[in-house]
Amino acid sequence: MKIESIFRYRDVFKNWINVLTHVIFNKYPVNAVMKDGSTLVIKNPLQCWLASYGVKVEYDEENDITSFKFKNRFFKFTGAGKNGDLADVFGYQEFKQLDFKDRMVLDIGASIGDSAIYFATMGARKVIAIEPFPKSFYSLEKNISLNECSEKIVCLNAALSKKNGEIFLDESVENSTTLMAQDLGIGVKIKTITLQSLIKDYELADAVLKIDC
Repeated sequence: MKIESIFRYRDVFKNWINVLTHVIFNKYPVNAVMKDGSTLVIKNPLQCWLASYGVKVEYDEENDITSFKFKNRFFKFTGAGKNGDLADVFGYQEFKQLDFKDRMVLDIGASIGDSAIYFATMGARKVIAIEPFPKSFYSLEKNISLNECSEKIVCLNAALSKKNGEIFLDESVENSTTLMAQDLGIGVKIKTITLQSLIKDYELADAVLKIDC
């Protein structure tokens, strides 16, 4: 664990040593006390990671729904207990310096939709979200519906490639965050598409390109 992460836990949680001990030994749930006195039951590492940025995040284990408030808006995500990057997107806010307001965004490696939904709700005109792995893509579509972003986000179950064609992926993959879409030769068939084709098909000119794959 990086030293800045330890400082972040210290600044956010009153019982930060207890929380940190549970994180190190991967023991959940842990009862966390925020600096404002509110309490939080943390049930998985990804929830804890987001909470360490001061975001009061709840996790409904039975329905697999992670929910939190960000910039006066309420968000819900399915699949975020094991997948996605809510902490970097909504906690660290890694895209806050990016000039995407009123512009088209091409999101390559959209995962469960965290970044696509961030762009759509924070001012992008339209988002084209590309995600090849089936389980991540299922969560992507569901999360777009949960957050009422269907009019702003177009989802493509595809992999970016140097040529248009198809590959075969393992459809059982639950966490695609650090995986490359490599052709296995067996599994579920996913189409491949070039960056040039995406630019042409969606008439992208003054657009923002986000690649995290």
